[in-house]
Amino acid sequence: MEIRRIENKLEIQKALELIWETFLQFEAPDYSEEGIKSFKDFIDDEAMVNTLEFFGAYENGIRYTPMKYER
Repeated sequence: MEIRRIENKLEIQKALELIWETFLQFEAPDYSEEGIKSFKDFIDDEAMVNTLEFFGAYENGIRYTPMKYER
């Protein structure tokens, strides 16, 4: 398995979609509606997203899961 940076805007969008789906499945049940909206607003904020670096785990060229870290 290889960890590499995701730089392509389309791939970042796919990563954000996966982040949102994962949040809804595993985290949102413990959040208030306000907290869920706040998280969604955060990942939809293009200026904020542009301050982050995204990484994905790849095997045989297939991305498994994105990880994000602040620059």
